Amino acid sequence: MENNYIQREFLGKFVDGLIAQKYPGQPAENYKDIREASIKDIDERIDWAIYGSLNKEQLAEVNELFDRNEENPEVFAAFFEKAGVDPQQKITEVLDDYQKSFLGGSNE
Repeated sequence: MENNYIQREFLGKFVDGLIAQKYPGQPAENYKDIREASIKDIDERIDWAIYGSLNKEQLAEVNELFDRNEENPEVFAAFFEKAGVDPQQKITEVLDDYQKSFLGGSNE
């Protein structure tokens, strides 16, 4: 799967952008706690969106990949394609929903 550092960096930039939109002109350090909580929340929502789409057998299969310490992105891509789950689509949906919620729905 995706490198956790890269994912955290991406989510951090995403959240930083939301904070800047919601609190324009405010120092970023004022929102460190919100930033960290948001990154954690989004990460959990992404996991739930992706893995919650799998049935028991598929969960067992993906857990087996994790247990083997599989790191090849192509193996995971093939698994999710076979399972009928598009992780990128799930991530996009989570980010869109989170942005609407964080900004109050109508702020753009």
